[in-house]
Amino acid sequence: MRHHRHYPVRKLLAEGSLAALRSRYSENDLEEIFVKVVAPHYAGKRPTDMNLRNIGIVYRKELREALRDRRTLISSLLVPLLLFPLLTAGIGAAFSALIGKAKEEVPAVMILGGDDSPGILAELRGSGKIKIVPTTRIGGCGH
Repeated sequence: MRHHRHYPVRKLLAEGSLAALRSRYSENDLEEIFVKVVAPHYAGKRPTDMNLRNIGIVYRKELREALRDRRTLISSLLVPLLLFPLLTAGIGAAFSALIGKAKEEVPAVMILGGDDSPGILAELRGSGKIKIVPTTRIGGCGH
């Protein structure tokens, strides 16, 4: 077969079934046609090839489907727009209340061995910012 390099692929494929091609060409010629003409024609054109064009096509298809679905739109746009500000305000209010409550509390302090500093003890008791609690015996060790 002489003209296999310039033989149009569509014409070759339009010539009929594999049996018709086998009757017209030898096995070696068919193999040579496939390797040199048909295979390069289809190389890189498989639908599974990953390139930016195919990725863009799939991305646009998925985006179009997501925009058609009302539940997807609500869950991806409306819920976050309402939920995040409410959560932020709620957590902020809870922290604010907690800090306010902590500021109002008077800390309880137990002083051990303050007999040698009566002036400091008198100032602490008179300040009103802390509550002096009486000492207790811990484990019977006499402190």
